[in-house]
Amino acid sequence: MLAREYGDYARYAPVHRLTVDAYAAQHPGVSSPQSIRSVAVHLIRLHLQLERGLPHEKANGAMLRISARSRDFPWLDPPASPGGVTVLDVRDAKNMPEHVARVREWARSVWESWSSHHDTVRRWAEN
Repeated sequence: MLAREYGDYARYAPVHRLTVDAYAAQHPGVSSPQSIRSVAVHLIRLHLQLERGLPHEKANGAMLRISARSRDFPWLDPPASPGGVTVLDVRDAKNMPEHVARVREWARSVWESWSSHHDTVRRWAEN
């Protein structure tokens, strides 16, 4: 799946960061400084793209600025269910339009699974 995105990055760039963010947020690991920061920045970028409608380039720049200012994110307890769509659903896409649609569906599913923390992520994104 990543080979597909990196192999034709110019065409897949608009959804590549959603792929990265969905995977990272769906596999948060356990509480550690690295995983705490990872979950925070990936949820911020999901919020910026999915809720605020920022294009991938602007969402990434905003996420970098936010994360540079905020170094102490708290651990967010992961959701009981990581969402109904997974990387396997994207892997099975037959063509580019299907891949893009499935990545967007996956990202939305993961973002919704973290709904109990949406207000926190929105606050982080405002800083």
